[in-house]
Amino acid sequence: SNEHFLCFVPFASICPFETWILPRRHLAHYHRMNDVELDAYAAILHEALKRLNAELDEPNLNLVVSSAPVPDRARAAAYNYDAFYSWHTVIIPRLGAGALAGFEFGTGIFSNGNCPNADAKALREVSL
Repeated sequence: SNEHFLCFVPFASICPFETWILPRRHLAHYHRMNDVELDAYAAILHEALKRLNAELDEPNLNLVVSSAPVPDRARAAAYNYDAFYSWHTVIIPRLGAGALAGFEFGTGIFSNGNCPNADAKALREVSL
């Protein structure tokens, strides 16, 4: 973590080494970060990717930035997303066999053979 962001492996991860980055300041929209926050986001994202790269030997990744819909457009204008939504980033390593595959995508039921606490510990212990 840093002054502006938290980075963690969630307790109920959907796959091994799933990693989340959340802003400490509540914002519904990614594009509303200020320059200081943008630099802090780049730094924490870079560190998270370096740790995953070192621990998992250069894995393929899906990186998802979830932000509220653009305000004042169509139906989005009817909602105050700032009241209940926080933008965030999810990094999902694509680890091959045992990772997200047809069962998960077809049923929406996720199985994770790894203990998320062990994954978080392994990433913390990576020397950069």
